[in-house]
Amino acid sequence: MNLSRSIKTLMAGLVASCAVLATTPALFSADTVYKKDGTAVEGKIQREETDFVVIVIKDASGKEQTLYLSRTDISRIERDGSLTNPSVVPPKQGSKPTEAPKVDPTKDPSKTEAPKPEPAKPVDGAKKDEPKARSTTSVARVAILNFGPPSDWQGSAGSMVGTVVNVKGWRDVIPLLEKDKVTDVVVRINSGGGLVAEMEPFNRLYEEQYKTRFRTVAWVESAISCAAMSPWVLEEFYFLPGGNIGACTAFGGPLIAVTGMGLEQIKIDMEKASRQGKRDPKIMLAMQIPVALSCNIDDTTGQVTWFQDESGSNIVNREGRILTLTANEAMKYKFGKGIAATKEELMKVMGYSEYEFAGKEAAKFIDENMKSNDTYEKRFQNFYQKYDMAVRAASQIQEKALRMPEVGLAKRHLEEMKKAIKVNPNIAMMNGVPTGWFKEQDELLKQLSR
Repeated sequence: MNLSRSIKTLMAGLVASCAVLATTPALFSADTVYKKDGTAVEGKIQREETDFVVIVIKDASGKEQTLYLSRTDISRIERDGSLTNPSVVPPKQGSKPTEAPKVDPTKDPSKTEAPKPEPAKPVDGAKKDEPKARSTTSVARVAILNFGPPSDWQGSAGSMVGTVVNVKGWRDVIPLLEKDKVTDVVVRINSGGGLVAEMEPFNRLYEEQYKTRFRTVAWVESAISCAAMSPWVLEEFYFLPGGNIGACTAFGGPLIAVTGMGLEQIKIDMEKASRQGKRDPKIMLAMQIPVALSCNIDDTTGQVTWFQDESGSNIVNREGRILTLTANEAMKYKFGKGIAATKEELMKVMGYSEYEFAGKEAAKFIDENMKSNDTYEKRFQNFYQKYDMAVRAASQIQEKALRMPEVGLAKRHLEEMKKAIKVNPNIAMMNGVPTGWFKEQDELLKQLSR
């Protein structure tokens, strides 16, 4: 999985956020990080590392954002009024500071109301009154949607998350599912990963829009890296007999693993996704970095207790390895809910004796969306090569009359590339085309036309 473009984009966004939000007025008071430039950042410190501090703040709209602040820029830290020296070695990685709950002595603790959870915010473009409640029909109407092409497509389309498989298609298909009164959505996964920038939007989409409308489950043929992380918020994972899931190491270059702030952001996102999927975050962490993982399984209740070391009676992953679970291992360690070779078998392990397969139009929409994205990505790559050749040729021709035919070819190829990214902007990112590149090329072609 090539994550160099997505990680650079992520880090650029984080840096920009720090510059703007450091001077934002306080919106909720907990911890304060004072910077050497005289500004202060108020929020809630999530984690302190040797080189940086992770703090969650709220912007003017009330939306939470995670910032990474370098310790070299910090003068002091105040936790609920208590100053700390930023040069002091922070707690061991992974540990989190705890605070004693604040108690009002004038109130009876037994009558204290628990805080009410905030309602889920709709994903981009969704209306405030959405999502609708799940259907109460007595017979399950089940739609099976492909997250990546099944192996029986025999490689006719790619499986990249972010280009071939994207959030927009899965968001746009919801009205078709509702129109057909679908009650259950099966996310059938067969993908080798893709852009980490698409991971968190997929998490939000499944959590806020799918799980609130449908019983949404995963059915895994192969879910590697971003294809495993994107649907991680789903609470039920079923497997095909040869299924596998894991290997979620992010790479930011030619087999160079992402480290530092980039990795920390992904780990934070996946800790949240693990909680939403009601599973222990230690499982995903062992899929991201080479740490040990073991567990104990209660013989009576089947309850699993996880350990981020090899102290459990079942060694799931050895130190120094990245975890990938096969279908049988997923069942052994109670991660998987069942194994099914056919959709009829899947209905049985999902607990249905009565059901109807529905969502035919929605399934077709998703499949056509993948094929279209795959076609446009390949067209983009083809026209990129042709454009490069035409520009090189034009730049070497001195006489304008002879140069202009090559400039004309280059313009046509550039327009075809622009059409592709209008269909899916991630195509440009995945192929190494930075923001502003098209404007630069337009200007270059103007110069070559003179």
